[in-house]
Amino acid sequence: MKKKHSIYIAVFILLFIAPTILYAALGEYIDTENFEKREMAEKPQFSLAGVAAFPTEYESYYTNTLPFRAWLIRLKSAIHYRLFGESWVDKVIVGKDGWLFYRGDTNPVKQSMGYWELFTDKKLETIADN
Repeated sequence: MKKKHSIYIAVFILLFIAPTILYAALGEYIDTENFEKREMAEKPQFSLAGVAAFPTEYESYYTNTLPFRAWLIRLKSAIHYRLFGESWVDKVIVGKDGWLFYRGDTNPVKQSMGYWELFTDKKLETIADN
């Protein structure tokens, strides 16, 4: 029984540490492209003046550059969609036959039929500025 527990602990530690070791050894061959269309956190530089903010900044950086991050996100999406028939994104609903519907501020049925809500003057100005 004790040997079985030791094996479980060893496997857990290996699974926990293996991605970081593999990434260090094979990092240049792993896809690290940003597919999220957002600004990723930069690696913070340690300084005595910013020592209080360093842990939070480094956590953001490490989370954004986690080894196998894109693969893990795809795996999470596949598990939610294929096994549970749902989307892990709150603003997406999975309908019949695998159709995906947007659940946001607008009515998805009206949106799909081309009936858009009228823009306010402020929204029109923002669109024009962009």
